[in-house]
Amino acid sequence: MSLVAALVVEPVVDPAELWAAGFLAALAWAVLASRRRRLDARATFWAALAGGVLGLWGGHLVGLLDYGADGPWTWARFWTGGKSWHGGLVGGAAGALLALRLLRQPVLRHADVLAGALPLGYAIGRVGCFMHGDDYGAPATLPWSVRYHPDTEAFWGQLRDGLVSPADPLTVPVHPVQLYHALFGILLLVALGQVPTEPPGRRLGLLLVLYGAGRFALEWLRGERRPALGPLTLHQGVALGLVTAGSALLLAIARRRKANAAAAAPGAAAAS
Repeated sequence: MSLVAALVVEPVVDPAELWAAGFLAALAWAVLASRRRRLDARATFWAALAGGVLGLWGGHLVGLLDYGADGPWTWARFWTGGKSWHGGLVGGAAGALLALRLLRQPVLRHADVLAGALPLGYAIGRVGCFMHGDDYGAPATLPWSVRYHPDTEAFWGQLRDGLVSPADPLTVPVHPVQLYHALFGILLLVALGQVPTEPPGRRLGLLLVLYGAGRFALEWLRGERRPALGPLTLHQGVALGLVTAGSALLLAIARRRKANAAAAAPGAAAAS
């Protein structure tokens, strides 16, 4: 990178390589965590792999809402075009759930392992987004603001919004919001690593709540945000849905623990 009124992003690696590295790193993390917890590591591997494939497709399908289709079969070419993280999250969850059901494995225990590994892949993948200039940030005049070249999504988006002209050599300075997301992913990784493994489902619930809340907040700094639900974007609506789902899961776990504790109490045993 060089300094020209703001840091100019110069890709030094192919973003796709970082996205692939993020998936492989999360996969390895999940398998190792599964072994430490004495779960079937092979089941974790296949669940993560199924989640990765369906996650890629889900991200592609939802990404069509932002990037558009270039033909009647665009929906099937899941390896091409832009991707939506939330679409990938839903598709990945469906793929992992399907694999665990077919393998007859305890879903919540494996889900906790996958939830604990997911932020690592997310953090690495967001660095790829930063290099690629997609999911770029809103205009900013901070010392760590960045600028992008004309062959990036950031430049095309600012051209569409009238912030630059075709003759401009760079975008206007923007928040490196992708790096904010990467840092957020690392913080999630560390935080979830401190959560006890019992009861099953707690890590998954916390991931949904914390990620949803963080994504909702960071969405305000996105450069291409398009309100769809009043002042909120579609991604913010999904983020609120994740917070709701995570809260419901945590509440259900707490109620089950309370019921189990009451059933195991000496008074309950004597009454029976």
